[in-house]
Amino acid sequence: MFKIGVTNITYMFVISVGGSVIGYPPDTNFLSRFSSFVKKHRKNIYAIVPGGGPIAKTYIETVLNTSGDKFIADMTGWSSCILNGYLLLSFLKDVVPEKLYTYGDVPPTTPYIAIPAGVPTFTSDATAALIAEKTGSDLINITAVGGVYDRDPHTYKDSKLLRKVSADELFKTLASMAGKPKLNFPVDIQTLMVIKRSGIKAYVVPPDMEVLERLMDGELIKGTEITR
Repeated sequence: MFKIGVTNITYMFVISVGGSVIGYPPDTNFLSRFSSFVKKHRKNIYAIVPGGGPIAKTYIETVLNTSGDKFIADMTGWSSCILNGYLLLSFLKDVVPEKLYTYGDVPPTTPYIAIPAGVPTFTSDATAALIAEKTGSDLINITAVGGVYDRDPHTYKDSKLLRKVSADELFKTLASMAGKPKLNFPVDIQTLMVIKRSGIKAYVVPPDMEVLERLMDGELIKGTEITR
């Protein structure tokens, strides 16, 4: 474990919740625990952004394997984020406004649930990063893989978790993957670009409530910190 900052100050976070963590069928156990966490730390959380996850993956692959229409494929992924947004809203409706927002909107209260703007190729993680940049918040990316590894941990049992890595190093890693079979990589190019240009603090962590609790106090006990 290591400290990420002075622990006697109030942090403000934007949380990106991976669709794989939300699950399909939905993981109601995680959603219940996460909603309790948000209710407890509502003053420390600015926005929550859900990803599309297994639903998005299934629909995108179906469209690409049939009509091959990339625009429609992107829109099915975006629609999956909306679906998961409303699912989160059902667990958090006594905490967040009963509406889904996107980047550039001004919600009446925080925290609130945000979704991507419906622009092709634009991701939920990038949306969360832009909101964090705009508000000077830290970014938390909750993923099933729980951090950034030197190699795909699902394929290589000897892969190592990177506790701290720069955006520049990850850019090089993604570039080296070009033309190769897709690897499980928890951070996309768009998100890295925002982290790089703005210098926001970003953390990739597992869906573990203790890890999130400790982050609220400025301590990363599991996962990866991404620096500029």
